[in-house]
Amino acid sequence: MSNPSTPEWLDAIARLKGRIEQAELRHSMVMEELRKDLASLEQWISSEANVPDERETVVEPPPPPVFEGEPQLPCLQKAKAEAMPPPLPGSPKREPGLDFKKQVEPPPSAPPVPKPNGPTFEQELGRVWLVRIGIVLLITGLVLGANWAYKNWIHHLSAGTRLTGLYLCSLLIGGTGIRLSKREGLQRYGEVLLAGGLAFFYYCTYAAHHVTRLKVIENPVTAAVLLLGAAGVIATVSWFRQSRTTAVMGIILASYATMIQPLDWLSAASNLVLAITGIALMLRPGWSAPGIASLCGTYGAFIGWQLMGAAGNGHGDLRATLWFLPASWAIFAIPGMLGRFRESLGERGRAVFTAANNGLFFATFSLTWVTAYGSDGFWKVPAVFGCVLLVMGVIGRKKEDTAAASNVIQALASLSLAVVLKFDGYQLGQALASESSSACWQASARRRWPCSCIFRCSLKCLPGAVRFRHCWSPCRQEFSASMWIGRQTHQPI
Repeated sequence: MSNPSTPEWLDAIARLKGRIEQAELRHSMVMEELRKDLASLEQWISSEANVPDERETVVEPPPPPVFEGEPQLPCLQKAKAEAMPPPLPGSPKREPGLDFKKQVEPPPSAPPVPKPNGPTFEQELGRVWLVRIGIVLLITGLVLGANWAYKNWIHHLSAGTRLTGLYLCSLLIGGTGIRLSKREGLQRYGEVLLAGGLAFFYYCTYAAHHVTRLKVIENPVTAAVLLLGAAGVIATVSWFRQSRTTAVMGIILASYATMIQPLDWLSAASNLVLAITGIALMLRPGWSAPGIASLCGTYGAFIGWQLMGAAGNGHGDLRATLWFLPASWAIFAIPGMLGRFRESLGERGRAVFTAANNGLFFATFSLTWVTAYGSDGFWKVPAVFGCVLLVMGVIGRKKEDTAAASNVIQALASLSLAVVLKFDGYQLGQALASESSSACWQASARRRWPCSCIFRCSLKCLPGAVRFRHCWSPCRQEFSASMWIGRQTHQPI
């Protein structure tokens, strides 16, 4: 850059000339604005001097001090105002006499409403359980009182007259329950009374064909249709009143009322109708309690028939007994096979319900079979039952169903029992080993824990199974004679 004719020097000179021209332009513009402001100021002063001032003289505050070297011109003030950033928002002004903290604090919330104390144990016992116990005693008294009244002072009346009187009693109990359920504080008492009236109505329909002194219907098909209609009355009243208590107590009390009479085909059909009613109420409107009540009522009535000896002259109808249990089990197996019952029972509830149904059926059917036929061919019962459960479990496991797992576990346990009862000696060990190998293979192929659990349990219980097999033969006659002793000793009511 020592040569003054180089392009860098020429560019620097051109830039300096450009800056000088821009400064002169700005200076001329500022001077023009100053001249305009001066002219407007002189014009305003001249106009104000000619007009007399009639307003009061207002003493204006002195202008702010002007620093030397800073011209107070409108154009410069305008430019400075535009160049300065907007002021920050200031804090809100406080009114005199007010505390700022009190203004920003939220209003105090309302005090929490105290929760009412729940009913005590004595109140719950008196309002709920004593009422239910009382209605059970009332149904028992009406059934047994009808027998006593017939033997003493109304035996000359016709069966239709006696049955009409019992129907009137059921309507009286149900009507009283409806009236009391509309009063404050007596809703539960009224619902239980209504359930008792419906249960007694069901018993009267049952007795119209089954009980000799009240028999007015000869055709068993007509009696079964009327029983179905009576169960429909219980379900309909519970549906329209949206009362689970009425449905649950009605089903349980109806099962209890038929349990007092001997077991035959109509008694079995009656309890099957109640089982179907409970399952239907589980499906719609989605109540789980009626289904559980029908499960307990059906198997409870059967156990009551056996223990109390009310099986028809001490032995009862064996064919009705053996066919009643599989039909009941098939009805109660529906919630475990259909996924629509998840809304009422839930996934875990379906598994528990299925396991309870399988266990109750196997226990009652096994004891009935041993009592009737002995223990020689008893191994067929767990074998057939285990195969059926295994098929149901395999079908359900394809849908990843929890209830199917219960069927698989109980199926493997039932098949293991059948193997223990059928084989002896080295054959027992071979059969258990084959079953354990199959379960282990399924567990490794499907990675399902029930099969692996059964495999481990089978290996651990092998010595005990062998010992049980040797002890079973000497004790089976004594076991068969001691079971259901009430069937041979008690007389029908």
